[in-house]
Amino acid sequence: GVLCALRGELESTVVRLLDGAPGLEVTRRCADLTELLAAGAAGLGAVAVVASSLPGLDREAVRHLQGSGVHVVLLDAGALPGEPEAPALGADLVVGVADVADLLAPVRGLLAESERTGRRPGTAPRGASG
Repeated sequence: GVLCALRGELESTVVRLLDGAPGLEVTRRCADLTELLAAGAAGLGAVAVVASSLPGLDREAVRHLQGSGVHVVLLDAGALPGEPEAPALGADLVVGVADVADLLAPVRGLLAESERTGRRPGTAPRGASG
């Protein structure tokens, strides 16, 4: 399943897009970072689609999700002054808000990778040295 932590019209658009696609399901719409982290830790989704502007979102929160076995896809509307740039947060994928319509293939790919490998995001494949 897919976790979403978005707001406003963007949330509606993404949820409609993902829920309308065969084989994809939004399993939780999270109102804030705390709910997102709890849903990830509970195993309610394998991919989280998150607004890069979600209050409190930082590199540590992204790592926490990945450590819970959740791939993180950031929807980037551009950073406000004082906020980290989306690519610096360490997500598995960063997609511009203008490219939301192209979200299906990457989300499917991340879900398939999770199912195929059983690997947590951000970990090296078996046999790889680091």
